[in-house]
Amino acid sequence: MKPRPWLLLPLLVCALYGCFADRPPAGPSPTDLRVSDSLAAIRTAYRDLQLPEALTLGRRLRTTIDTLDQLADPLRAETYQYLALLHFERGVHPDSVARYTGMAEALLTDDAPNVLRARQLLCRAQVRHDNREWLEVDMTTRLGQLLLEGTVLRDTVLYGQLLLLQGFARKKYADFYLEGGEKRHVLEGVEQIFRQALRLYREMGSPRERQAWDELVILQTRFPDRDVNFAATIDSLRAVGDLDKPVYGYPERLYGYWHHHRDRPDSARVAYRRFVEYYPVYVQQYVNEANYILWSEAVSSGDYTAAFDLLVDEMGDLGCCVGDSRTFGPADPPACPQPLSCIYLMVAQARTHLLRYEQVADPEDLRLAYALSRHALAGYEGSFSTLQEEAVLNKIFEIGRRLLDISLEASFAVAERDPSPEHLQQVFEAIERGKSFLLTRDAVTARQDETRDALRQLQASITLAGREYVRRFDLPVADLERYQQLTLEHQTLERRRSAQPDPLTVAAAVNDSALRLPAARAKLDANQALLEYANTAGATFGLYADRDTTIVFRVDPSHRALSDSLARWLADRTPVAVTAYDSLAHALYRQLLGPVAEQLAHRSSLLVAPSATLNDLPFSALTTTRSATARQFSDLHYVLDEFSIRYLPSWRVEERYRAARTVRTDGPPAIGVWTNPDLNAYLKPLGDYLIDRTRAANDHFTDRKCTTATLTDRSTKYDILHLSVHARGNPTRLYDNYLYLGRRDSLNGVTITGLNLPARLVVLAACSTGRGYASRGEGTLSLRRSFHLAGVPDVVCSLYDIPAPATAGLLRSFYDRYFNDGSLTGSLTEAQRDCRHQRLDPRWGHPHYWAGIIAG
Repeated sequence: MKPRPWLLLPLLVCALYGCFADRPPAGPSPTDLRVSDSLAAIRTAYRDLQLPEALTLGRRLRTTIDTLDQLADPLRAETYQYLALLHFERGVHPDSVARYTGMAEALLTDDAPNVLRARQLLCRAQVRHDNREWLEVDMTTRLGQLLLEGTVLRDTVLYGQLLLLQGFARKKYADFYLEGGEKRHVLEGVEQIFRQALRLYREMGSPRERQAWDELVILQTRFPDRDVNFAATIDSLRAVGDLDKPVYGYPERLYGYWHHHRDRPDSARVAYRRFVEYYPVYVQQYVNEANYILWSEAVSSGDYTAAFDLLVDEMGDLGCCVGDSRTFGPADPPACPQPLSCIYLMVAQARTHLLRYEQVADPEDLRLAYALSRHALAGYEGSFSTLQEEAVLNKIFEIGRRLLDISLEASFAVAERDPSPEHLQQVFEAIERGKSFLLTRDAVTARQDETRDALRQLQASITLAGREYVRRFDLPVADLERYQQLTLEHQTLERRRSAQPDPLTVAAAVNDSALRLPAARAKLDANQALLEYANTAGATFGLYADRDTTIVFRVDPSHRALSDSLARWLADRTPVAVTAYDSLAHALYRQLLGPVAEQLAHRSSLLVAPSATLNDLPFSALTTTRSATARQFSDLHYVLDEFSIRYLPSWRVEERYRAARTVRTDGPPAIGVWTNPDLNAYLKPLGDYLIDRTRAANDHFTDRKCTTATLTDRSTKYDILHLSVHARGNPTRLYDNYLYLGRRDSLNGVTITGLNLPARLVVLAACSTGRGYASRGEGTLSLRRSFHLAGVPDVVCSLYDIPAPATAGLLRSFYDRYFNDGSLTGSLTEAQRDCRHQRLDPRWGHPHYWAGIIAG
């Protein structure tokens, strides 16, 4: 037989590449061993709370591994993770936390060891902490804990850090979104989380026990009834660890924090001065906190030089600006980077100038206050470009309200001194920038592409998962992992989209014409007037504009109590005398519209953008004159009698949706009607009328067909959606808004937000669909807003519960007119006048029956 050399080929391949099971795996390379040794030193320093040493070692190792082509991915990833953790604790460069977290993320695989995955989740949570995404931080750290539980890894510094960050985030969530007993219950749960970390560190003998004490003592300030134990708690802290060079747990800082939150400024100042003078503080957050308290006390005592010195020093430490506001040229805004920490300090500088202006009336202080606040406001809005809704709302809570307040107060003070077109423009811009940013952002980027639709769906899924988590502050591992995947996909899509913005987005960012008052006035017709209201913490401002005139004015502070009373009377149909109602409604008219009554006398149509304190007030129910002879409510003279009213979230939102407000000319509109079976008696005939009236491709979903499934599946087929259903809008809970299509079949507003609706009009014949969680700076997060975010330009909704018979009669009158002339506000106004004059039913003259239905 001839030799067959090709038979030897498999043996040769095995010899080269290793085909035999008993061949031992290759050990770590010498490079991997050297990096492992360096990492071990970093781990030890981090565990022992030698943070400056650990950060130095980490930076040195990063320089080394950047020169290595061959290095195991887990070692490289762990190096980046520790650099992220160490930069987070230092608190000076939040961008470094995000950068190193992303570098580690790119190296991890799905089968990475649990300790690497859990540490990566801690890094992600820290990035989200810097973005103020408190619920995401909570859910992310919980998943990290679950990965470590059931193993020896539970008794580690990493597990303790996950606990502490989770507790911090949940405390913030409770502070922002919860009230009363519910808030206390959640905070007591946070206390248990901190105590769990405390026990863990104590059992380990870890110096991080002081960090757990730190969080626990700060939490105690939320419970004034426990103040009697505060000193004893501090004594327990003093007995822990080394007081010579602590990283956490400074008694003086904690005393200062406690005194500040108990409104004892002198004691707070003394404690914080001791803190900053006696210790070389490593954690920058503590320095910022101390400086803020000392700045507050300096400005309250009129020591503006000391206040500016504190701010300038801190801005220098953070690399925010060269010089300070006292050196800016007359026309030059400060050239500062835009990290949130710098914006905080710019806001404080603007506030200092404004306070000094109020005391000494130097116009230069006012000019600088406005310049600083305007520049900070631009950075503040720009920081939202890729954030989710929760982060935007949290930023509004933490910095936005102060910034918007100062910008508005400063611009209004400038306009009071000199009501020139330029200064009136500044007021308009300040008001507009303080309203409905999320709606504006969505409208600006309203492109019908896969990215936009995918982002909406992802945002809806993320928010709904968060709502489910909040029910018991826990979810199974699979659900939490799914949540992480959704958030990562959302971030990836947002980065991709922001990297290549469409021309409309670029134009809006560079020169937003909707923020130009002359352009806004030019869009008004001869009969229209724009009325915008905005709140600060202590004041309400109004801006009136028509084609020829702009006026700004202050609103009497008593309007808040009056507005609350009138809105409550209307919603509850409180049995008050006609004269009492007239007195209150006219007092509000004088405060809200009286300053521009002369100009209004020549108009018949109002575009009203209410402030947060006026969201529940139907302006149409105000009375323009007092009646001495009125015996019933139909005898009064209402704003409705003189004006049609359209409600706007803001002018910018109105402008962005103007292009979508088109009427098809190729035939009657296609209408989809859903009627809850419980409402068949009064509202099913209205639905049948709509189907018969237009003779288009219409559908009426009743009885078993009125479901959330048919609404989500079929709603994209219609020009008009009419929903005769039950609803709930909760003003005390975020995203607690529901449409009830059946007794056990509800649809959350978040799901509606995720839809992509081509409809030009949605009519919500349902209760309280205009109500929701109100946030100064973002408006009311209601079902009306959910449909706006889904792409619908016009929504008819209700501010409170209106009886079904009156709702059906008024809307029938509305549709009769709307189908003839296509005017939304005109048709609704005439229908309300029919109701108000008892032409629809003699029982419906009271404004309770007609004022609560609004269009916008």
